[in-house]
Amino acid sequence: MKISILGLGRVGTSLLSSLVISDLPIETIYLYDIDKKLVKGQAEDLRDMVFLLGKKIKIEEDILKAKDSDLYIITAGKPRKDGKSDFDIEANMLLVSTCLVFCNHDKPIWIVTNPTKKIVYLLKDAFEFKELVSIGDMLDTARKVRTDKEPKDIANFILNNKGYSNLGCVGEIILRLKSISIKE
Repeated sequence: MKISILGLGRVGTSLLSSLVISDLPIETIYLYDIDKKLVKGQAEDLRDMVFLLGKKIKIEEDILKAKDSDLYIITAGKPRKDGKSDFDIEANMLLVSTCLVFCNHDKPIWIVTNPTKKIVYLLKDAFEFKELVSIGDMLDTARKVRTDKEPKDIANFILNNKGYSNLGCVGEIILRLKSISIKE
C-alpha cells in the first residue's frame, strides 16, 4: 500500500507516526507540506523510526512521485483562531485545492481538513473523484455536545457512537485502513 499525506501539521504528524507503528502493509509514504524544511525533518524522523522498528517502509519527500499512491489523505489546514468556534473555510479550501493538484483523482482521497463536511461538499461540485471522504466528524460532534453532558456521558458517547472507540481522526483513519487491508 502506498499512501500520500498532504499537510504535516499536528494531525499529519500524528497520523504519520501511527501509520509507521501500525501493522498495516505499507510500502511507501509520500510527504507533502508547503514548508519544505518541515517535510525534510519529518522524513528524517520517520526514516529513523522505520529503521528502529525494523520495517521496510520507504519515506518519499518528492510528492510529484505520488501519482501511484493507493490513497491520499489531506490534513493541510489552518487551525481555529483563539476564541472562535469556526474554521477559516476559505483558507482551508485553498490549501486543500492546492493539495489536490498532487492527487490522482482516480484513487481515494480522504479529507481531514476542517470543516471536513463543508469542504467535501464544495469539492464534489467542482471536481470529479473516484472517492472523496470526510474524516473526523465524530470528534467534532463530540466537541459540540460536551458542554451539555456530564463527563461520564461524554465518554459513553465517544466510545459507543458508530460501534468503536473514537481516537480522533487518526484513529478513524487507522481503522478504515485496517478494514481495507482485510478486504484485500
